[in-house]
Amino acid sequence: MNVNLIFIELNVLCVTVLALILKKVVSGFRRSDRVNVSFTRVLTAHIFMTVFICVTELLSSFGGLGKDYRNLILISRTLCDITVYLAVYSWISFIIKTEKPSYERDKKGELFWAMPFVGLTALSLYSPFTRMFFYIDGSGMLHNGELALFQKVVVYMTALLASSTCFSNSKKCDDSDKRKLVASIALYPVLPFIASVTELYITSCLVPAASMLMLLTIYFNKQEMMVCKDPLTQLNNRTRLLRYLEERMETGKNGLYAIMMDINQFKDINDHYGHVEGDKMIVYVADSIRAVLDKVPRKAFLARYGGDEFILIINMDSEGDIKNLIKAIKRKIGSFGPGLKKIPLSIACGYVKYDKKYCDIDSFIEAADEAMYRDKYKNRNDDADMMLGQALSG
Repeated sequence: MNVNLIFIELNVLCVTVLALILKKVVSGFRRSDRVNVSFTRVLTAHIFMTVFICVTELLSSFGGLGKDYRNLILISRTLCDITVYLAVYSWISFIIKTEKPSYERDKKGELFWAMPFVGLTALSLYSPFTRMFFYIDGSGMLHNGELALFQKVVVYMTALLASSTCFSNSKKCDDSDKRKLVASIALYPVLPFIASVTELYITSCLVPAASMLMLLTIYFNKQEMMVCKDPLTQLNNRTRLLRYLEERMETGKNGLYAIMMDINQFKDINDHYGHVEGDKMIVYVADSIRAVLDKVPRKAFLARYGGDEFILIINMDSEGDIKNLIKAIKRKIGSFGPGLKKIPLSIACGYVKYDKKYCDIDSFIEAADEAMYRDKYKNRNDDADMMLGQALSG
């Protein structure tokens, strides 16, 4: 009983820590941020999981006191199993939102990950009658059922399959901060798995504590990554850009290009439509560039350099590929606003290929900036700018 109380106190500590993290995450995210919304679901599911594990342990300590306690233990253990499934599935959903794999928008793909847990939930609901996963003996003690090992295998094999996919994707991340975050998400099942195996040999509740430690690691990595995010566009900020370029320029890889982009006549747009619409336009341009890059099978690093300026760092095989990419970005941006009253937009783009003559980061960025201004002045009287001028004067 004293041993059970020790683990109950440990689980209470886990709930407290997870609740504090949840409060911090909820206070700083937007509903449109799908990754953070998904992370709140992970934390919430783990809190409920830990609570029911704690309640089950507490009730099990009094299992021999009567029939009412036996029923409460069965109900609590059933809810405990279900919340474990929800915790693992919410974590898999968090992977999907973070990594954005090809099956993100595929409902069949989402159903694929949900199917094992739906089946296990049905079996858990019947377990009080069939003794498959757990049962209570004549003395009121809770025991694992004949299929308890099968239950753990299905849960952890599903988790490890998702984890291996996530871990392989982490190696493809060119951004070291993103790579660290994805790797920590991928490693999430490892410690709980070790704790679960340990529970087969000793009477303990180590899984909640192990899960809490892994979620804490993910949270710290997320916070570190958020420091390097632009709050308006959710792109990388200048701080992260400088760190990234320092890494890339040290390797001296061939075909490294910097593309500097700037919204044409943005000051006039801001003055005419107001800063709120100006901010919306910056977000629109950022999303448009991202949409084009999603279709490019290359590692790309996009950052908001400042104001209405964006910078893209990417490896390309030839200058022709860079020009085609710039054309696609300009074509995608087109115009801004709902309905027929769209504001015609255009951006100036300048690119430069990395060369050893650029002795530092500033000179490399400055060269791209100069190329962008040459493009701006060369095309200052193009059709899009003329249409924008007419729209502003009107």
